[in-house]
Amino acid sequence: MHNYFKIFVIFFFTLFIGAFSVATVTAQSIGKAQSMKVDNLSDEQVLMMMQRAKSMGYSDQNIVQYAKSEGLSSLEITKLSGRINKIRNEENKQKRTFSNRQEEKKKELLADETKQSAVQKNQRN
Repeated sequence: MHNYFKIFVIFFFTLFIGAFSVATVTAQSIGKAQSMKVDNLSDEQVLMMMQRAKSMGYSDQNIVQYAKSEGLSSLEITKLSGRINKIRNEENKQKRTFSNRQEEKKKELLADETKQSAVQKNQRN
């Protein structure tokens, strides 16, 4: 588990540094989490970070806690948390929409089957 955390830390820094188009990663640049701007990250980059953290057993809250521990400003942490929540809400909305469509299709099929059964009964009589 400790090794996974190290990998996550390295990934987190790489993601932020890559987002700012830094050509090379040096020891000095890795320590600049305080100056990172969440607004410069795309939703895809934030989603990728979330998926990577999840694959290593970390929650969205762990990402925020890590950002705090690295000295990211409270404003940027609030923005990061908001972006994570926005992405999760969009995912949940898509899941609900898909689930609602499935329910509607089931109801339609049941209604069609009921109509067919009624027609067959009338034809027999």
